[in-house]
Amino acid sequence: MNTSNHTQPAYRYNKRIQVTAKTSFLAWLLSAVMYSPIALGAYTGTCKTFQDVKDLPANHWCEVFDSKARKVEKPASEWDDFAAGSSAKYDSYQGSTGFKAIMDNWSSAAFDTKRDRLIVFGGGHNGYGGNEILAFSLRTLQWSRLTDPTPINIAVETQYSYVIDSLEVPIARHTYGGLEYMAGYDKLFVFDGIKFYPVGSSVPGAWTFDLAAAQNNPPAGNAQFWTMRTNSVIGGMEHGEPLFGVESFAVYDPISKLILFQKHSGPAGLFTYDDTAPQWRQENSEAAHIDGFGTVDTKRHIYVLFSPVAHNSSGTEVRIGKARITQLDRNSGGVLDYKIVSTTGGQNIEAGNDPGVAYDSQVDRIVAYRGGTVVYLFNTETYAWQTQSAAISNNATPNTPTAQGGIYGRFRYSPQLGVYVFVNSVDQNVFLYRLGQPAVLPSPPQNVTAH
Repeated sequence: MNTSNHTQPAYRYNKRIQVTAKTSFLAWLLSAVMYSPIALGAYTGTCKTFQDVKDLPANHWCEVFDSKARKVEKPASEWDDFAAGSSAKYDSYQGSTGFKAIMDNWSSAAFDTKRDRLIVFGGGHNGYGGNEILAFSLRTLQWSRLTDPTPINIAVETQYSYVIDSLEVPIARHTYGGLEYMAGYDKLFVFDGIKFYPVGSSVPGAWTFDLAAAQNNPPAGNAQFWTMRTNSVIGGMEHGEPLFGVESFAVYDPISKLILFQKHSGPAGLFTYDDTAPQWRQENSEAAHIDGFGTVDTKRHIYVLFSPVAHNSSGTEVRIGKARITQLDRNSGGVLDYKIVSTTGGQNIEAGNDPGVAYDSQVDRIVAYRGGTVVYLFNTETYAWQTQSAAISNNATPNTPTAQGGIYGRFRYSPQLGVYVFVNSVDQNVFLYRLGQPAVLPSPPQNVTAH
């Protein structure tokens, strides 16, 4: 793997000692021990401070100390109807699972690249009706609640929203992969998914949340910054909004400032969403597998979709070993050209159930993750996957991904910090990972005999 463009953090163990033929073997051995990460004692497998994040060695994970999202749940005691140990407002959105389902139940996250924080919005079906937004900062290593959940017992419910005192907000839903941060607008984007019961059906309407406007405000007053941008049920067809469904996913292209929205059915294909208009456009009718995943390679300005619905000579579906690469610079006819390519070495990750995926510009690879300490790197020039294991000295292992759904967007990359963030459950700590080659020890001197 070519990592020449990967800027290594300035750790002391990355320094190199010039070894010559005159250097004694003992000096070489001492230098090797001195400049190993373990000898320095800087890495323990736990990140407690932002300095720990900056010092995280390459090919190592760390568990963020005391970082369970459960801490920022709004408890029953904080609602104004709390009495005799309970709150009807709190109980109205708990569902069968409660707060835990905001991540566990087929739900995603987006990454706010401006503020280096992971943003979570989920729940839905019969699991949880809380539509609050949570954020985890990679700089403070703390969770915060950006909005409060809507008390459903006093709200008017529509097919796509809750309304209280003319304020309209989205219904909680399984977000699958339909959650994304639009850096060009500083907004959270939400579309599609399975909404909170009793109906538990897919939900129409594309929503955005203005993160800039909500900054530094208490969560109780931030619901006003939700805006429904399009809706196919109430006249949104003039915006071209596709029919809603399930197991779709969104990818933001920072160059065109478009959302790429991949649907596997009803109708299938690739759609783009422009928040300026707002406007949807169907780019093609080529489907993805229900567990497909993809991202944008910004260096080549291409969208890479793994597990497309392709077909072999006998007409049967081919899920593994294929990728669809779409050129995001339109041709002379205004069309996004694409091609199907064969991939190698990716059987484990391409067969995974909705893994996390991101493009890492420092190493020029697409990085995918499905649990454990191993990540998978995809080369968009050779179409080959490479397995990247954690360093031998790694001392942190993330929790096994929840059985209900995949990872979706809960594995994200911070370009500013050069680290990945992964969260699995509100009752488990957050994990961070830094990609890169393991530290290279000085080569032993030649023609020197140890005595």
